Amino acid sequence: MGDSAFGFSAFEYETTIRYNIPIVIIIINNNGIFVGVDELSDKNNEKPVTALNPNSRYEKLVQNSV
Repeated sequence: MGDSAFGFSAFEYETTIRYNIPIVIIIINNNGIFVGVDELSDKNNEKPVTALNPNSRYEKLVQNSV
């Protein structure tokens, strides 16, 4: 799933742990919703509203849960 889709459904992972359901989630980080961005500028007015951080560490969200 894309990084935006993971943002919407990340806590479904908790359900899989609670019910002992083995899954693998592969996150494709395209830096946002729609087509993403290559880099985010430090200037707030240059960040599109659909942009997410390209350096997000999504695996940290579930790292200690297994």
